Amino acid sequence: MSQEREGEPALTQGGRISVGREIEEGAPAHADWFRALEREIKEDYDRLHQEALKDPQRAGHGGEGTWARVLENWLPSSYEVVTRKYILPETNVPSFETDIVVLYPSYPKPLRNREEILVGGVAAAFSVKLTLDAAGIRDGVERAVALRHGLRQIHGTARDEMAGPFPVGLLAHSHTWKASGSTPADNVANQFRSLDNELVKHPRESLDYLCVADLGLWWTMRTPYLPPFRNGFNETIAAIQQGEGTALTAISQTDPGESFTAIAALITHLLARLAYTDPTLRPLADNLRRTGTLGTSQGLTRSWDVKSVFSEIVRKQLPNQAFQTGSEFWGSAVF
Repeated sequence: MSQEREGEPALTQGGRISVGREIEEGAPAHADWFRALEREIKEDYDRLHQEALKDPQRAGHGGEGTWARVLENWLPSSYEVVTRKYILPETNVPSFETDIVVLYPSYPKPLRNREEILVGGVAAAFSVKLTLDAAGIRDGVERAVALRHGLRQIHGTARDEMAGPFPVGLLAHSHTWKASGSTPADNVANQFRSLDNELVKHPRESLDYLCVADLGLWWTMRTPYLPPFRNGFNETIAAIQQGEGTALTAISQTDPGESFTAIAALITHLLARLAYTDPTLRPLADNLRRTGTLGTSQGLTRSWDVKSVFSEIVRKQLPNQAFQTGSEFWGSAVF
């Protein structure tokens, strides 16, 4: 079992990146809470899947309602969860409906019932599929890219420039790859990585989370800086590092053998992400991470030229800032 601390990615031969967790043997009691939640979502899916044969739109709305309840139950009550809203872009691009939007507590109450939501009020955004297939993964990745294209770029720190101001995810009850001999986890991972390579032109555009309740969680890890290696661990990164070093992203996935579910990992990732801007969430996020809800993971890396990722001001600070102890906005960390 890996003994690396969560949030400190380790590079391995072949351009892979792995994240471990510190946890004693034996599943904590609250693992059962998430298992019960997984069973509830399966029961919802069985009902909604039959309903979809008669009324697909109603079943789709029911699926959104399921995930909205999950988020409402695990986020503080001050984080309101709303459905079918238009996030107003900051640039001249068309807006489109987003299935689930999590609002910051600071978002004005009179604005919450409007059809449109200002970007500054969005804590997280999700699209929802009842049964995920390849087309659904493409739609989720395209929506993440489109949402980020509607935002003006933020400058300031490595995290500001490498990640979007709020996470974007794709949620599904189940999937279509259930025939004998199918490899659904591999299918999701391969499709996700292929579409990321095809459609994503900057790390902030990547889909942050892809969660299939009965299969697993995939998420994008972002590491802002690795210095040039004297002996690079693979040819691609060695070549790109000849100048100023490299930035990395990796699409990682939960280990299906872990005691916690995909939903537990999703909730923990989301709380940890929100804790960057809301320190009151950090104790719970840290508690869940320490008890192993992130599980262990490994994913293939994608290298980025730092000149294409960061502004000149941030790029010049990376060699000094990236390895400062406790620098969560600059360091080689998961966000």
